[in-house]
Amino acid sequence: MKTTRLSATSSSSNTNASLKSRRRSDKLGLSDRTIADGIPSNHSGVVDPLRKRRAMVGAAASVFFDGKKWTHRRVVELNNRGVHLVGSGDLAAASAAFQQAIDLRQLHQQQKMREQPLGVSACHLPYKVAVAPPPPSSYIYQRANFDEGMGAFHDLDILQIEDPLDLVEPILLYNAGQARCRMDHFEGAFLCFEEAAVAALHLISNSRCPSDRANGLVIALLHNLGYLHYRMGRIQESISCYTMALHHSRALCGPQRLSTATALNCLGVLCYHNSSDDSSRAIGLFQEALRIQVSLLGPDHASVATTLNNLGRVHVQRDEFDDALRYYEEALTIRKARLGPDSIDYAATAFNAGQSLHQKGALDRALELYGEFLRVARKKFAID
Repeated sequence: MKTTRLSATSSSSNTNASLKSRRRSDKLGLSDRTIADGIPSNHSGVVDPLRKRRAMVGAAASVFFDGKKWTHRRVVELNNRGVHLVGSGDLAAASAAFQQAIDLRQLHQQQKMREQPLGVSACHLPYKVAVAPPPPSSYIYQRANFDEGMGAFHDLDILQIEDPLDLVEPILLYNAGQARCRMDHFEGAFLCFEEAAVAALHLISNSRCPSDRANGLVIALLHNLGYLHYRMGRIQESISCYTMALHHSRALCGPQRLSTATALNCLGVLCYHNSSDDSSRAIGLFQEALRIQVSLLGPDHASVATTLNNLGRVHVQRDEFDDALRYYEEALTIRKARLGPDSIDYAATAFNAGQSLHQKGALDRALELYGEFLRVARKKFAID
């Protein structure tokens, strides 16, 4: 009995609530519609346009999501194919694969970018970009044949399906720039690296805890931009990039890291080439780089020899030939052991040491080292 009365009371209550709801609906003009399913109560066989629209939007979202997954997978495949082609030496095909991946991803992102601009106004590079950078001077171009420690961070990056989407585009552009560098297409490489650097800087500046990979990418891009400026004879712009690289390396990786030592060495080279007035600063930069390299790599590493050779050159610039010879002799020993007596870098140090000995009047030893340089140069550069 109690159960029956409760049921009747519940039914009566529901009926009253329904009548009240119908009265409210009458006032709003909605009495012919049941909001729950969007179907007119008087025309149960007719699909509400709102429901149809919702179904269409849902289907479109599903297609978009599937397309997004397909695009991402295809971009990853094209990137990794490009990396493989660079390794096999087919640079033109590699460059085409990277460009196809970039175009595909950017096409897919166009609508999103129009609705939500990247907003990178705060992430700028400290120089004005030239649309068509001048070709490298012959002096700087010939210097590129010898290792000053400027050419670092040239390895390409493989992508995985699970990689964050906001990291994919800067990696693609970085890889495309590397392929163009290997083809001596410096203008195209420059533009790729710059666009990648802006995107990567935006990424880490908007992340509470940027990944080591993102941090490393920023440092690598700044190094490559600095190197291209250097190759094009734009010393001040190169200094700006390497200074940023040093700042980021110290802040993100710590002072005792090889990336920090590399940036210090590169800045030392730029000070050496910029002006003899910067020679004291160059020595300080090289010595700081050397301390880090020796502690991390050991005293007999080829990179240590490069920095020693650079120190010798600065002391020659200052007419300090005894100090220069001390560094040259140490670099010569390491390079001969590590790179071999036919290495162009061994030959370069032999020539440098020969010049210092010549200045000191030690002609026999100077001639011996000049002969070493000439022997290697004849092989490498087909000099008669």
